[in-house]
Amino acid sequence: MDSRTVSVITPTYNRGKWILECIQSVRRQSYRQVEHIVVDDGSTDGTPEMLEKKFPDLVCEKRLKIVRQANQGPGSSRNTGLAVSTGEFITYLDSDDLYLDDHVAHLVEPLLSNGETGVTYGGHIKEWYGPDGGMIRREVVPLSQIHPVELRIRNQIPIPFMHRKSLTGEI
Repeated sequence: MDSRTVSVITPTYNRGKWILECIQSVRRQSYRQVEHIVVDDGSTDGTPEMLEKKFPDLVCEKRLKIVRQANQGPGSSRNTGLAVSTGEFITYLDSDDLYLDDHVAHLVEPLLSNGETGVTYGGHIKEWYGPDGGMIRREVVPLSQIHPVELRIRNQIPIPFMHRKSLTGEI
């Protein structure tokens, strides 16, 4: 992969029902230099096999890497994904979440244009669904509601963030 590549790391465990939409949202990114690493955390529902059948072209081109490990939890899965990533930039996407089409482009642009920028983050949309699949609640959290002072006090960076891989171990 090119050094300007963004590695999207997705931990998954028995999420075959949702992960297809997750992967499609990464495929739709306007920023095209993306490798998507799905770390299967010991699923018993056939998630990795389904992905290999559904996306053989992406797997062959190494734009989708499927990594299997024994069940150790999402934190371990993220670390496994980080270890096999080849991108200069790293971001994370849970298997039941989606990216808007320009998400990666918005996060990577400040990193590409300023070599001193190490981490970027953005606003996000939260949606809650009921057992019938209908949306119960939707909350838009714009970037303006995420204040840098709060980040220092609460050490809470929202999941839509990206960092330089070179900072691994420093953040």
